[in-house]
Amino acid sequence: MIEGAIPVGKDQLCHIGSFTCSEVISRLVEKAKAIIAVGSCAVNGGVIRELGYVGVS
Repeated sequence: MIEGAIPVGKDQLCHIGSFTCSEVISRLVEKAKAIIAVGSCAVNGGVIRELGYVGVS
């Protein structure tokens, strides 16, 4: 389950341990049977998509 937009090219904004959020999501997606995006930010980047944030695709 993803809630919130994903910062692309802004890895300094989001870390889980020593991994960026993009790295964690990429690793989890490989084994996921389904991904649930909750809210407009997670679906399409929301109102901050113009700043380079994306939703799950």
